[in-house]
Amino acid sequence: MDVFSCSGNHLTSLDLSNLEIFDFYGDKVQGESKDNYNTYTIELSEDGTFDLQMLPGNFDVSKAYNWQGGSVADNILTVDEDAEEVIYKYYCGNGKNMTARLAVKKKAVEPDPVVVDKTALQAALNGAIDAAEKEKYTETTWTKYEEALENAKKILSDEEAVQADVDAAVEALNEAREALEEKKEPDLPTPPEPEKPDKTRLQELLKNVIPDTEKGKYTEESWAAYAEVLSKAKEVEADEKASQEEIDAAVKALNEALEALEKKPDPTEPQEPVELPYEDVAENDWFYDGVYYNYTAKIMTGKDTTHFVPYENLARAQFAVILHRLSGKPDVTYKVRFPDVPDGQFYSKAVIWAADTKVVNGYTDTGLFGPSDYINREQMAVMMYRYAKYRKYDVSEKADYSQFTDAASVSEFAGEAMQWAVGSGIITGKDYGTRLDPQGNASRAECAIIIQRFMEKYGEES
Repeated sequence: MDVFSCSGNHLTSLDLSNLEIFDFYGDKVQGESKDNYNTYTIELSEDGTFDLQMLPGNFDVSKAYNWQGGSVADNILTVDEDAEEVIYKYYCGNGKNMTARLAVKKKAVEPDPVVVDKTALQAALNGAIDAAEKEKYTETTWTKYEEALENAKKILSDEEAVQADVDAAVEALNEAREALEEKKEPDLPTPPEPEKPDKTRLQELLKNVIPDTEKGKYTEESWAAYAEVLSKAKEVEADEKASQEEIDAAVKALNEALEALEKKPDPTEPQEPVELPYEDVAENDWFYDGVYYNYTAKIMTGKDTTHFVPYENLARAQFAVILHRLSGKPDVTYKVRFPDVPDGQFYSKAVIWAADTKVVNGYTDTGLFGPSDYINREQMAVMMYRYAKYRKYDVSEKADYSQFTDAASVSEFAGEAMQWAVGSGIITGKDYGTRLDPQGNASRAECAIIIQRFMEKYGEES
């Protein structure tokens, strides 16, 4: 065996300082495996080459031969494409050579940066449907659209998002938008044909109006008011476009004007006995005496010449007219006391007189009088009580009304007046004297009875 020695060959790149003894063919005698020995790692350029002059030491390319895994030209080693190492023989001198290895480390090629295009995503977001339009769409489809919208915003702001994520977000947003379903308007039923206004009551009233030949029997003032209302009622009856509201108003106004007609005194007219002309008032009716009294005293008249209409509710303006008559119809100059009492109405002066004498105050919360509002029983008691005090009648006779079952329903403002009405016998109660019914509307029949009782009690004092 010879000693394998390459001393003095300047092959420092092979790091032979720890070279052990090998046979002539390089077989291991002792030491580590030759697979990891005489090896140097090189890093290739991007073109797969290595400049051998960069090896440490004085590597002499002319002494290297039998290259495997690459080829050499002018000190430039070109490594085969798939080679992981290059093996070559190196002449050490003295007729000796050895096998050496170059471990190949290819230079990592950085990939080109990937450019993610978010243009389409930004455009889709710019054209997103405003949240204010939410109510136009069904809840299910709008919820899915909102989810896709939020995901798209998240992907847009994510700097690490890849193109696949961006494209998926655009597609999902577009699909959710296409899937939006507008709410359907409910099928509305076909509106019924409007009912034709009913003029029956108005036409019946106009058939039974008091003729002009009877004009001389009434005071000029009451007839003038009646004639004006009658003329307007005829216009409404002739108007094919008149609404039901206008027709009903004409009926009400004509009835009130008829009620307000005042007959002139007729000395030739027999005073006793008098036969009532009303077809709707019989001698056995509970209100007959009251109606008879008012008819003969010319305090209350019928709705027309043959009908008293006893069960119809009385309006506040009508009751003011009745009290004005009771007082002898004193002259009064119209002035604005209530916004809803204009001049020229059959009740205008009566209401102004009642306000001047503090018989009426109107509604304290609105300042209105409410001429067409129905008068209830406690309001009638209050007005009668104030009227009695205005006439300076004795109103000291009062009574406790707590025995009535609905005594608690009497309003605070009407308490004193109701004590007087019960104590003086003006109001006796309903249902066999068990109820006052203070909030119930007063009918024309009830008014006639109350007026009769009042006049029978205080008539001699007037």
